[in-house]
Amino acid sequence: MMKRNSNEHDGPLAARHAPDEAGCAARIMSWRPSPKAWPWPAAAPSVRWHTWSPLAGHEVTAFLFQVGDAQWDRPPLTDCLSASEQARAARFKFEAHARRYRVGRAVTRHLLADVCERPAPALPWSESPLGKPLLTGAAPPRFNLSHSDDWALLAVSATLEVGVDLEMCSQRDHMASLGQRILSPTEALAWASTHTDANADALLRTWVRKEACLKALGVGLTVEMSSLTLLPAIGQAQLTPPGAPPRHQGDAGAPAALQWLDLSLPPDCPGMASIAWQAP
Repeated sequence: MMKRNSNEHDGPLAARHAPDEAGCAARIMSWRPSPKAWPWPAAAPSVRWHTWSPLAGHEVTAFLFQVGDAQWDRPPLTDCLSASEQARAARFKFEAHARRYRVGRAVTRHLLADVCERPAPALPWSESPLGKPLLTGAAPPRFNLSHSDDWALLAVSATLEVGVDLEMCSQRDHMASLGQRILSPTEALAWASTHTDANADALLRTWVRKEACLKALGVGLTVEMSSLTLLPAIGQAQLTPPGAPPRHQGDAGAPAALQWLDLSLPPDCPGMASIAWQAP
């Protein structure tokens, strides 16, 4: 595996979405149950997964699992959590939120342990300066975790910086008031000409795509979503920091392309999800 690239980017980002074989935005995922051969802890949630190759020579795997059941929030599943993770969980105001955090982190550790062929407690876990979890050491896999209510989605790649976002459809009720925060000026103009009323589903989908892209960069929501313009019709987007002139893919000094893809989820997971990765 290649060494991890820097998460720091000081220029606009040219990005495009990667259509699937049918040429549409949403990839139909064939979610499979986790293989019985995996050394999986007792009383742990089941995991569904899908692997595909977005670029020649590169693979991404998405893992989907639930995190809300109290029966999972105990050893041996959670034995792998660090003292700092346990302390962070203890700071949550509501126990349900603490449980989701502990189970999500524990399952993530066990899945990464399987990828790295190391015991989960021995994984060299760290964080970027902006708080993105990462593994250290020689050529670690890149990963990103998102959770919404009782569901979690993990993306892992040996070679690509990845970002993922999962939001339950119930979150769309909060979208109407966030349009100004989500949409770039270019998108707001297009929105005004094509939407007579606020379309909560479309806003939620835009949020999910943008958060996945920003997480792939390692900046998350420290960068305003309104600085990122998605143009699905032509398969491109551009991230422009305040005050910076627009640049385009192919310009001298422009960063590598960021690709994104919508994921279709199984019927029992009523949400929206997108995954993004930095093209080398």
